[in-house]
Amino acid sequence: MTRRQWQRAFGEAPEDFRVRLSETLDNLEERDMKKRYKFTTTLLAAVVAALLIAGAAFAAERLGVFRILDYANPIRPLEGAEEMVSGNLGSAEDEYLKLTVEAAVYDGQGALVELRLTPRDPERFAVLNDLMQDIDERVYEAETVPVPVPEDLDEAEYLASVGRTAEDAFVEKDGVRYFNPEDQMCYAIRRTDGKTLLNYDVEGLLPEVDGPAAKDMRVEPDNYLDSWEGEEQADGSVRIWGSGFAGRPMGDSLRLDVVCGYRIEDGEYRSLSLPVTLVKTEDTRRVKLVPEGEAELEGFRLRNAEITFSRIRGYLTVEYDFLYRDAKDMGMDFRLYDPAGDEITAGNGHGGWDDMTPGQWETILASQEIQSLDALPEAVELEVFRIGEEGTLGRIRCRVVGE
Repeated sequence: MTRRQWQRAFGEAPEDFRVRLSETLDNLEERDMKKRYKFTTTLLAAVVAALLIAGAAFAAERLGVFRILDYANPIRPLEGAEEMVSGNLGSAEDEYLKLTVEAAVYDGQGALVELRLTPRDPERFAVLNDLMQDIDERVYEAETVPVPVPEDLDEAEYLASVGRTAEDAFVEKDGVRYFNPEDQMCYAIRRTDGKTLLNYDVEGLLPEVDGPAAKDMRVEPDNYLDSWEGEEQADGSVRIWGSGFAGRPMGDSLRLDVVCGYRIEDGEYRSLSLPVTLVKTEDTRRVKLVPEGEAELEGFRLRNAEITFSRIRGYLTVEYDFLYRDAKDMGMDFRLYDPAGDEITAGNGHGGWDDMTPGQWETILASQEIQSLDALPEAVELEVFRIGEEGTLGRIRCRVVGE
């Protein structure tokens, strides 16, 4: 479950829950040779081997930023994607924590980051976000925290996203409705080694994207990086991977404020902020999907579809009309198939709408990350599903047309 899915499902947490979990935040280079050496064949071979090893290690270090693309359906960056990655983008620290942006990459529409959060006193403090990190029962004592159902929860959307009925998804106790404990995660409350937990959260903000631009690009400027994963390291630090993308291409550079907030032992809330500017280093490919025949299915009409590809990943954007039936409707989901009938891997997606009127046709723009391709097929098939319902509405065959 991504952070956005979690927040959408559970909304604002109670204050005591926030204290435990923390809050959403506000905020080989060439060298001049000064000496000449006469190499023997053996020495030359040794130097070449050492350079190859060093180069492989450097490439592997850069490739680490792509780890989050393996989180759900694996998306594999194309050869050479590591050349787009920037490293050592700075750090910010206070007396408790140090935040480092170790690597990041931006392709004009989406960004990936790799962070490290290090306690300044690892003998005394440990950092944790148990929505991102697995809980090792040998290290943490944990419990399941009852989560009340927010009054403004869109229950139809939530039930569709988890594939449950209301009877299975919710329980009631003393007049209060809770999410079913079987669906809840366990939350670490203390460490067995006595270290004090600093519960942290991270965000990627777009301070230079205003409201109209954010709406046009279908992006949340205060929640651009909406998928996160973390892993505790042997030295007490935590490596953190984040991913996000807009619904449309954004620009040649991106100002990203990486913010980490945490609570110290007395409950005081603090934050570290580190601004970074990410630059698009190569052109992307953009193609239109043009229906070869009928572009309408039951309750669905395809308006426009396009794909933007980089060496990192692709982005499928579909603008469509659909017949909004009632509050249970959540719109459409899509799958792509190449001419051989093989599905093109898809990862996270997003799309949404404002108020809608039951019984009317409404227009939606949805975006989804997909596997990038070296060679684009001449045609693809777009399969259409109603979110939360069994079966498919059908497929629409489309020609792939370059700009």
